[in-house]
Amino acid sequence: MSAAAHHSTVEQMGLLYAQQQSTAKQTEDYLQQQYDNQLALNAKNETIRERLEEQQKAFVVERDKKCRHVSIYHSGQRL
Repeated sequence: MSAAAHHSTVEQMGLLYAQQQSTAKQTEDYLQQQYDNQLALNAKNETIRERLEEQQKAFVVERDKKCRHVSIYHSGQRL
């Protein structure tokens, strides 16, 4: 292989390596962003789950109050 051909090959390999490094960095950045987004979504989902749980508990309490009220009303009607 001539010196010029060798130099050209080495130069091409250097360019290819730089391109691979750039692609690897872009991939790393993308994956990190996706990971961060997933963590944020998980946190939002947990907040929503907690709110729904609180609403469900409040609903059950209100329903039970109404049921007791209706039951007391109906038991009074029978007297």
